[in-house]
Amino acid sequence: MKTKLLKVGLSLFVVLVFAWAAYQWFGRTHSAEQKFAETVEKSQYGFGQYFNAGYVPARTAMLDHILLLDKLSAESGRPVRNPYFVDAMAWYVCLAKLEETNNGSGKAEYMHEACARCEELGRSDCSEENLRRQIGRMHMVALANLIVGAP
Repeated sequence: MKTKLLKVGLSLFVVLVFAWAAYQWFGRTHSAEQKFAETVEKSQYGFGQYFNAGYVPARTAMLDHILLLDKLSAESGRPVRNPYFVDAMAWYVCLAKLEETNNGSGKAEYMHEACARCEELGRSDCSEENLRRQIGRMHMVALANLIVGAP
């Protein structure tokens, strides 16, 4: 009787451990998918504001998005080596361009932050010109998607 109870108890324990492990595994996957979906949504919103709204709403949307990206980057196991960190770097270049276009005072500060982040990534060319060129190409793609995706 004691042996049978021990076998049943051990079997139940193993099943519970596997159920907990599966829950943890799928819970993390779902959470990662949610984070990705949120960043995509905020990115699309930020680009829409950048290309279609005024200076203040665009700047606000972009800064909010960078805060989200920095938060997600900090949560990563590799805080500097993840897509959130790279995206935040690109958004700083966009902010510098926005400031330049609108005669804002933050252009130098934002471009300096973008270059510093680029260097943290270990890239070979973190010059302002190179970053502007890369973001210019990204803007062409984003504009094409905004135009194609328009109703």
